[in-house]
Amino acid sequence: MKIKWIPFILVCGIAVLIIGMRLGATSEHEFIQGRQPGQRGRISTIAVVNADIGVLVDGARSNYSAAIIDTLGEGFVLVSPAMAQTGLANDLYSAIVTFPSDVSMRILSFNAHQPERINLDFQINPNLNEREFLETYVSITGLQLAINTTLANTYVSSIIQQFHEAQDQVGMVFQNDLSHLSALDLIVLEPV
Repeated sequence: MKIKWIPFILVCGIAVLIIGMRLGATSEHEFIQGRQPGQRGRISTIAVVNADIGVLVDGARSNYSAAIIDTLGEGFVLVSPAMAQTGLANDLYSAIVTFPSDVSMRILSFNAHQPERINLDFQINPNLNEREFLETYVSITGLQLAINTTLANTYVSSIIQQFHEAQDQVGMVFQNDLSHLSALDLIVLEPV
């Protein structure tokens, strides 16, 4: 009796495998084809383009834009400029946020006498409905606020660190004063 069930189980297994492959191929085909006109789904992903060339810090190239981009949440995806434009045209992305080539240089200008403003470029998909447009705008505004907050915290932290380093040097200044006072005590003034 057990031998009669083996061909049946084998046929059922093969049927499930074929049906699964067929459904998977259909889903992949639909994914590759993208959205059909008139059947537009919800667009929520924001494309991020990193055009920042970075800066040299102590002989090593640092790209602060890449560090910022690494902290972005799920709604953002790093792509090339061409992929971003194509995706925006095909309604795959709700917006494009571009980090310009001079972001890292401008971040380092915070310690300069006149810091330079960092401007991110963004383009919102014109095919969004009102709700999607507002959600995208709020996401981009939230991104800008998060970047500003992070940079402000970094700047304040840098000032506090410099202040603490100066406090640590006070002991050396007092030690120098004591050695100079001791040297002055050794000077004997003779009447003229």
